[in-house]
Amino acid sequence: MMAKMFHLMKEYQQQQQGAYLQTLSLQENGRVLVIDLDDVHWIESSGNYVTLHLDDRFHAYRMTMNAIEAELDPQIHLRIHRSFIVNIRYIDQVDYMNNNVYRFQLAAGLELTSGRSYKESIESNISRIHV
Repeated sequence: MMAKMFHLMKEYQQQQQGAYLQTLSLQENGRVLVIDLDDVHWIESSGNYVTLHLDDRFHAYRMTMNAIEAELDPQIHLRIHRSFIVNIRYIDQVDYMNNNVYRFQLAAGLELTSGRSYKESIESNISRIHV
């Protein structure tokens, strides 16, 4: 309950500020890349880094999952696991497995499995997923 209240407060603050993160700038091979977060299919945790997975490439960015989740638009990006955030625009199929676990089929056949503790969040957002 406390986590849900914290999430609602964070969402309210973001709406008041009116600014969710739209792009990330990162340095790779001596040049600056600007990544549009609408193009990111899913985000994976890697310690103090996150890996941004796009169509045919991926990039590491120094930020924690909790920090990036707080900066993302919750209408587009859905946290399904402590290690995964998915862009709902790239979800092809969602299946309830059992034991409060969902399987997400993303573009290019990739499958991600949700964490049990994210069941309520997934169920409250499932109507926004167009599959």
